Amino acid sequence: MNGIEKIVRMLQVNRRNFPMAIKRGAFTNRGPGYTPYGILIRSMRPDQTSQTNALHYLNDGNVNLRFSWRKAEYLVPVMMVLKSLVETNDREIFEGLVGAAGSEGLAEKQFVTDRVELLLRTYKVYGLHSKAKTRAYLGQKFKVVLQIPEDTSDEEAGTEFLRRIVLPHLGAYNITPTQDGDKFRMLLFMIRKLYALVEGECCVDNPDAVQNQEILLGGQLYGMIIKERLDDWLLSIGPALRDWGRRAEWKPFTAPEFQKDFLPKVLRRTQNNLGQAMEYFISTGNLISPTGLDLQQTAGFVVVAEKINFYRFISHFRMVHRGAFFAELKTTTVRKLLPESWGFMCPVHTPDGAPCGLLNHFAHKCKLATQNVDVSAIPKLVAQLGVSSKSSASLEASVVVQLDGRVLGFCSPKQAKVIADTLRYWKVEGSHNVPLELEIGYVPNSNGGQYPGVYMMSQIARMYRPVKYLPLDKLDYVGPFEQPYMSIACTDAEVVSGDSTHVEFDPTNIFSIVANMTPFSDFNQSPRNMYQCLSADHEVLTNTGWKALPAIEAADQVMTMDLQTGVQQWNTVQATTRLARGGSLYRLKSGDMDAVCNESHRWYLNTKDQPTTYTAYTTQQMLDNQLVALSDSSGKATGQWDHESGTTTHINHKIPTVGHNGNAMYLWPDCSWLPREFVTDEACNLDWCRFIGLVMGDGGINRITNAQGQEDYYIQIHQCVGKPAAKAYIEDLLERLAL
Repeated sequence: MNGIEKIVRMLQVNRRNFPMAIKRGAFTNRGPGYTPYGILIRSMRPDQTSQTNALHYLNDGNVNLRFSWRKAEYLVPVMMVLKSLVETNDREIFEGLVGAAGSEGLAEKQFVTDRVELLLRTYKVYGLHSKAKTRAYLGQKFKVVLQIPEDTSDEEAGTEFLRRIVLPHLGAYNITPTQDGDKFRMLLFMIRKLYALVEGECCVDNPDAVQNQEILLGGQLYGMIIKERLDDWLLSIGPALRDWGRRAEWKPFTAPEFQKDFLPKVLRRTQNNLGQAMEYFISTGNLISPTGLDLQQTAGFVVVAEKINFYRFISHFRMVHRGAFFAELKTTTVRKLLPESWGFMCPVHTPDGAPCGLLNHFAHKCKLATQNVDVSAIPKLVAQLGVSSKSSASLEASVVVQLDGRVLGFCSPKQAKVIADTLRYWKVEGSHNVPLELEIGYVPNSNGGQYPGVYMMSQIARMYRPVKYLPLDKLDYVGPFEQPYMSIACTDAEVVSGDSTHVEFDPTNIFSIVANMTPFSDFNQSPRNMYQCLSADHEVLTNTGWKALPAIEAADQVMTMDLQTGVQQWNTVQATTRLARGGSLYRLKSGDMDAVCNESHRWYLNTKDQPTTYTAYTTQQMLDNQLVALSDSSGKATGQWDHESGTTTHINHKIPTVGHNGNAMYLWPDCSWLPREFVTDEACNLDWCRFIGLVMGDGGINRITNAQGQEDYYIQIHQCVGKPAAKAYIEDLLERLAL
């Protein structure tokens, strides 16, 4: 454009034709009775334009369908949509939502049963029972909104409403009764999943995970804009034709006058600046759209393809952005590197600064589907493998089988696993007309996890990557939806017999093109490293001696303490986890302790009036002034923080076991957790108390005799790391205690 190379950047968007369970606080703002629970599906038409349908759960158990049309939102009772799609009755809807009569688990579905009964009862107020009457009612309400010609009947307008708005991926042109039936069954499934979400049978789907995303391709977006501009041009011809008709006394279009006036007096008065609109989009990257194209942003679609060097230039063709909308969010959740991204998004190739975590790059072996694959044989194959149209009430008895957002039927969870494994074998083998690029997402049953079923995807804009299928030792393609529930070994040495089904061709497949070309990458420092609460030279006591914090490994025995019971014991490290920190960090100092932590880090604090009582507070609670304020003699709170001397110090609370603050951590009579054989041996008692002090750092002990002549041992514990004298002292104690 004007001598500058431009590229339409790829964007991460919600996966097409998959109903996602969402819990969002903003849903309650839709009106009275609305709850945070909803189901969202981005339904994709064959021309690659999308229409988002959302189901909202209300406090009384009702469900409403929400959609947007030309940037305006509308809400319709979902029962009205169901009744308008097919000729049905309340029993069919009830069994579709709860389960067939006499099916397994029906007696335990009281939660859903009550709400479905209310759903059916509240709809009676409309008095609409037949499909024709319901369509006519919808057509009457939405004829003006959808700009349908006035001479169209209400019923035909209702049919047009269903064609354009309701799940258009199951039928957007020349709708057949079979396609209306598919829409009906899909809506029933969405309502069923919504009730399962509210009841707690399943969890929400993470829209920030690659598992629930696909890519909005540049050509796809370009085609969406052209289609919208053509639609606007077509609509603008209508007023011009009507104006000509009034002037020409409504002569027919076959008249010579019309042929003569069509170009100069009709077409020239229409909005036909299609090329200019596309040129503006490419040159500025801004989207001027009356509909919004079902997108969350209006700018930043186009970037300059810089040719600073070859690596910079090639990165433009592998980059993908989360969206300009997310760059404005204060939260860092969308920027996190999630495990679902393995093999699809490079974990290291993302810029520093504002776009960090939002602008990512594809792994160098990640492919994008650019055409639909032929899946016409799949419905018959799954029917032969045991899929039927009837479902049970319980997820333990039946789960759904879907293909590109169309419900094929239901089967038992055990049979679902067989279907997924069989189809995978056939697709790698190249038999039964199962395409190799088909994504077979088997979600197993779990306790409150993702909603189970078999979800197959075959359309464009999907990510997929090559791995080796072990049973046939051949190439297989896996997608981000199916990968989390598969066992893919990283190297041949990690293959577990009977568990691993795939193995990576090369461990470096997770990196982008440029990241793979970085020399000595394992010696390269990175600004996106981990921030630890304690410094790297902090030492932890293990059964083999003191170890620096980064050196602690799984299976190490470390000394731990239960702050509720005071019990000191060796415990085995189950795993060590290192996570990158994307948000703010806070520095806390107490005596010799100097720690950096996040807002959710817990600290056990005591107060001046209760030095032996410890309460857990997070850093965020400290920031929110939720600590206990110091009270004066009259019982009035005197405040919490002292801001003098350039630091912020709490007046009442202290962090125990660290610093020279003199807090009494233990009193000898309260140490019921000590072995009884130590009680009669004073020297051993003293050594044991010294040892307990040194577990937490290098400490000291004082003997106190009270007025009754009873002797107590008062321990002071300080955190001092790396002192040679402290190490020698504890080794001497361990030798005397024979530990």
